[in-house]
Amino acid sequence: MPIGPPQPDPALLVQSFRSNYMVISRAIAQPEAGLAAEEQVAEIATPDRRPIDEAAMPDAVRALLDAYRAEHGGVKVSWEKHLRTENGEPVLVVEDERELPGDREFISVSATATLTTADTVRIVTDLYVGRLARR
Repeated sequence: MPIGPPQPDPALLVQSFRSNYMVISRAIAQPEAGLAAEEQVAEIATPDRRPIDEAAMPDAVRALLDAYRAEHGGVKVSWEKHLRTENGEPVLVVEDERELPGDREFISVSATATLTTADTVRIVTDLYVGRLARR
C-alpha cells in the first residue's frame, strides 16, 4: 500500500473556495480598505470591458485546461473572473457582481511564477474562475 499525502477532496475544495470568496473589486474600492484612490494600484475591470481571453493565459494554465478537457469530453468554459497578484497584492481584478458558479459548474485554475535573488523576491499569481458548460 503506497504511503503519501492524502488526496484532496475536490468537492470540499470547491465548497471552501465558494464559502471564502468575496468580490475583491468591491473590497478594494471601499474607502475603509485604507487606501486613497490615488494609492490604489490594482486595475479593476469587468469581463464585459476586459474579456478574459483563454489564449492569453499562462502556458501552465492552458496545459492544465487542455488536459482537463481531454479527460472530460471537451467541456466549454465561460471565464468570469481573473485575479492577478504580485507579492500578495492585487494588481488586476476582472470580475463583476455575479455570484460564483454552483459546485457542479465551478472551475478555477491558477499559476504562480516566482523569482528570487539575494535582493529580490517577486511572486506573481494568476487565478481564473469560470463556469463549465458540460456537453
